Parts: sequence; C-alpha cells; structure tokens
Amino acid sequence: TADLVVNDNVKILFGTGSDSGIYYDGSNLYIDPDLVGSGYVAITGNLYVPGIMRSPTTTLTISSGQVTVTRNNHKIDTEGGASTDDLDGMAGGGDGQLVTLSTESGARDVTVKDATGSNQFDLSTAGNFTMDTIFDTLFVVYRSTGTSRVWIEISRSSNV
Repeated sequence: TADLVVNDNVKILFGTGSDSGIYYDGSNLYIDPDLVGSGYVAITGNLYVPGIMRSPTTTLTISSGQVTVTRNNHKIDTEGGASTDDLDGMAGGGDGQLVTLSTESGARDVTVKDATGSNQFDLSTAGNFTMDTIFDTLFVVYRSTGTSRVWIEISRSSNV
C-alpha cells in the first residue's frame, strides 16, 4: 500500500459532522477532538509519551556518585555491588521531565543526596533520602534555567 501524504495545515476530519480532526502545522501534530465532539481522546492499550508518561523500568548503576537518566522509571544500583552508595546527581533529562527512582535491591542502600555535585537533587523538603527497601520511591522533576540544572523532589515514599 502507498503512503497517504497530507500537506501542512490541512486537517483530516472525522465524524459525520466533522466532529474531530488531526493536522500538522509543519512543526507540531495536533489532535483536536473538541471541534464538535466530546472533547477527549480515548486510548485503548498502552500509550508512551517520552518525558511525560512512565516508561519501562531500567536499572542504572551509580558511577562516582552519578547516573544518567535514559527513561522515566529507574531502579538505582550501587557501584560495584557495594552495600551502600550515595547518588549525588543525575545527568540527562529535559525540562519538565518526570522520573521515578527506587533501589534495585533491598540489600543495597542508595542515599539520594540533597544539593551535592553536578546535576544535583533539590530535596529541600526533608533532606537526603535513603532507599533501603525495593518499595522506597523518589519522584522528581527536572528543571533547567540557564546554567542551573536540578532535579526537584515532588514526593517520596519510605516503606519500612
């Protein structure tokens, strides 16, 4: 089958009364369910939106106090399988990106450090956070302004 090519700024309309539409303006794709319809888009199955929605969990291993974020959901492991390690910062990320962190193993404690190193964490609500069970969770958002880059704590869950 051949591709259907639609020029920029041309809407593809759906519904008997052209209730909704999709169009591309040359830079962004728009889905407009609110032309006449109910105003929502229903998704059946999974939807993955990089930087916004949760992605499959991957494990990152601390190296010299740092990890590099590649997804939105990470388990953190200690360097060299040490029983404890400090996570001073997390490289990567885009402004507004949400990331959930937990520890890879309840036998290896990871302490996320407040305001230490580059790509640091802002845990000003309660300071350092030690994840010592696999159920402990830290939820952060990335903020970047000029040369300032920081992961700001949204919430934490310490499950003894």
